[in-house]
Order: sequence, then structure tokens, then C-alpha cells
Amino acid sequence: MTAQLVTLIIDRTDGAENPYTQGSGVWIPSSEIPDPADHILIGQDPIPFMFSAGAFPSVQLVANDTAGPQQSSGAPGWSWIVKYGSNVPGNPPSASYYILSTNGLTQRLSQLVPIPLIQPGIEYVSAVNSKTGAVVLSAADVGALANPSPAGGALSGSYPNPGFGSGVMGGYLAPKVKTLVDGASVPVDLSQANLFRWLLNSPGHSLANPSNLVDGLAFVVRIIYGGPYTPLFGTAYEFGSDGQPTWSASAGKIDEVGFAYNADAGAGSGSLTCRGWKLGYT
Repeated sequence: MTAQLVTLIIDRTDGAENPYTQGSGVWIPSSEIPDPADHILIGQDPIPFMFSAGAFPSVQLVANDTAGPQQSSGAPGWSWIVKYGSNVPGNPPSASYYILSTNGLTQRLSQLVPIPLIQPGIEYVSAVNSKTGAVVLSAADVGALANPSPAGGALSGSYPNPGFGSGVMGGYLAPKVKTLVDGASVPVDLSQANLFRWLLNSPGHSLANPSNLVDGLAFVVRIIYGGPYTPLFGTAYEFGSDGQPTWSASAGKIDEVGFAYNADAGAGSGSLTCRGWKLGYT
């Protein structure tokens, strides 16, 4: 099965059917998608879009039914998630959709039926009717719900300490990635990820001082420029004597900058010390 691309027109309007003219968002697959037929692995990098006057924005997305895991029911085992920035009128919530090649290679968002929201990193979902949005349960599912297994008895015996000791990891440890919500002050919660995507779409927007600081905790901020906007940073971010770099600040460019929380910096009050940067990716 070869993956097919569907052009999706994002035709959002207000209550008077006036097309949105401002704001942005991203589309993200609910998991990394292996595509053996095309010898590729489809990652979870966000696919951005921006509303503007004149025409609805559009994106090209891999059809869910032409790549990746598929359920025995015939429904895809993964979905596309749309997340809107805080600058989109009405602050619409995130939503999940199946985008099926059988519905044509050009589709409109208004024609799709949302399915139960699948968070990134989860592949399998209950079968959902793509026309009505109804959840379809198999006979085994119904039986399991009607006759749940009894709770187990009390545990006995001794068990090893589950804490980590020294040794060699048997495999890689993937980073946790989170897409930030752009706005005048962009909140960052360091307990949620160690790589943060920031789709910068307006001037004067600043990365807020993070919450849940832990001494030595390192993280990376990936700045994806939606225009000629210079990123700003909260008071806790420290670039040292080198100062900040000359940011790319150009639509379509990507910069990455790393920080670590240093509890001894800032005259003992702690600060986020810059570990370096790489600029001008496309």
C-alpha cells in the first residue's frame, strides 16, 4: 500500500460565515507512522498553516488509510490532530480526524467528522464510523464490558526495587515533544516535555519563564518562524556574556536553542542558562 497525499482545505468561518483572516495552527499525526511500501518513517513534526485574507489555507497530509497501522475493523489505527493557536478567533479546541483517500484527494475540513481525540504517541483507537462519528465495539469488546474480570487478591512475597541503578540501556530513549501555544506570553511547563516546538506567528511574543524547574534539567526550544518576527524570552533565560544570537526571524526558517536550569546561577536565585544554538534550518 503506497501512501497518498490529500490536500485539505481548512475552511473555518465565524458565525456569519466570514472566513478567518488571522491566526495559525498545526496538524500532527497521533504517532510516528511506518510506511514500509515507500521505505520511509513519517515523523510527528507539525505541519503549520496560517489564516489570512483572500483564501482558505490548505495543507497536504498523508491519507490515514494508505499508510501506517490499520485496525481489523477497517478503520485506521492512527489519526491526524489539529491544534489551533491562541490567536485564532473563538479559541477552537484541538480535534482528531480520519482523512481517507476514498473521500477524494482534495477535501474540506467542514466535510470531516471529528473522532475521539487521540493524543500524539497513541496509535490504536476504537473503531469509529468516519461518516457518523459513532464508536463501533466488537462482540469481544461488548463481552469484556459486560463481564469484567474480578479484581485480584492482595500481593504477597518480596519484589525488587523498581528504581534505576547503574548499567547500560538496552535501547534508545526518545525525547518527549510538545507544541507550545503561541501568544503574547507563551507558557512552558518543563514537566511535559524536553523539546518544545514554538510556531512564532506575531511580533512581540515572548517565551514565559517555565514552571516545574529542576536543577540540571535540560531542554530544547525549536522556533518555527511564521514571519519576520524576533523571539523574546522571559527574565529567567540567561545567554551569558555572548548575548543572544542574531535570530533567523524569517518565514520558513527554523532555529533551535538549548537551555538548562542552573540553580546556582543568577546570584543563587537560579536561571535558565543557554547551552548553545543552531540557526537557519529549512
